[in-house]
Amino acid sequence: MIFRFASGATASAEWTRRGVVSLCIVGGVVCGVFALGGCSDKTRWRSATDATGKYSADFPDAPQMEIDKIVLDETHQVGMRTQTATNKDGVTYAVGAMILPEDSDAMRRLAQRALLDGMARNVAHAVAPAPVSMTAADGTVLSGESWQSTDTVPGTRQSRVVRAQFVSRGDRVYEVVIVGEHLPSDQDQQRFFNAFKPF
Repeated sequence: MIFRFASGATASAEWTRRGVVSLCIVGGVVCGVFALGGCSDKTRWRSATDATGKYSADFPDAPQMEIDKIVLDETHQVGMRTQTATNKDGVTYAVGAMILPEDSDAMRRLAQRALLDGMARNVAHAVAPAPVSMTAADGTVLSGESWQSTDTVPGTRQSRVVRAQFVSRGDRVYEVVIVGEHLPSDQDQQRFFNAFKPF
């Protein structure tokens, strides 16, 4: 499946059961710190911090970083940093951080809407976005959007479920995504979404 993160994007990410397998790399330095986190009955979690993306998150395996280049409109081109990891059941967990050229409400709205609309265009059955609250590293409660779709992989009968949350802070806009043939346990879903902390 191709997720175009924004209308008119200069690059796209191909999602399979193994996660993001094709992205346009445009350079940059990966600033990650990895350590073993806690574990549930099924998943051994690892914590990752992206200093450039300004967030920390937990993944079911050591994540891989991809750096992309996105065109939002005729005048705005932004960087997109995405960390992904796939668990033993083939479910992919991803966090994308879009780096904005300015810290403004208008730019955040443009970028967040582009992320959500770009993802929605590539699925057959998506529910309307719902409000969601996410907590930043300093305890600030951020207002975002939650979104989910269920359909099949094009050309196959393989089911595919996508659950995503979108939030912004300062000059960063984030998408936090789970995608797979089925969703993981509620415990693992909540662990992933709750562990994401922008700073």
